[in-house]
Amino acid sequence: MKFLMNEDPVRALDEAYDRSKECPIIHAMNILSSKWMMPIIWHLLVDGDMTYNELTRTVKGISNTMLTRCLHELMDKGIVIRYDSDDGEPRSLYSLSESGRGLLPAMQCLFDWGADHMERMDSQ
Repeated sequence: MKFLMNEDPVRALDEAYDRSKECPIIHAMNILSSKWMMPIIWHLLVDGDMTYNELTRTVKGISNTMLTRCLHELMDKGIVIRYDSDDGEPRSLYSLSESGRGLLPAMQCLFDWGADHMERMDSQ
């Protein structure tokens, strides 16, 4: 369900929200709220298709167990897809699905908000 941000964005959100169904924000946060989900998605957005080892090196601080768990969960939710490389080397690549790529505008907004908020906090 989409809504238009008119003169009163809070009212637009409230009118678009069907209280008899799961809240779309809660649904999204249930998928993305793990500490590692957004960094994994962000690197796949920025860097494109990656192998497991590339993700291990790129997502700083994540353990192998946690990376495996997060990738399986993201695949189960339809955000990430895994496929075999066709360049002759026997390796699997991870990529964002169409649904996963649809997170780019939201993640860009969160990135911009986070950078702005960090700057404001530093200037206090």
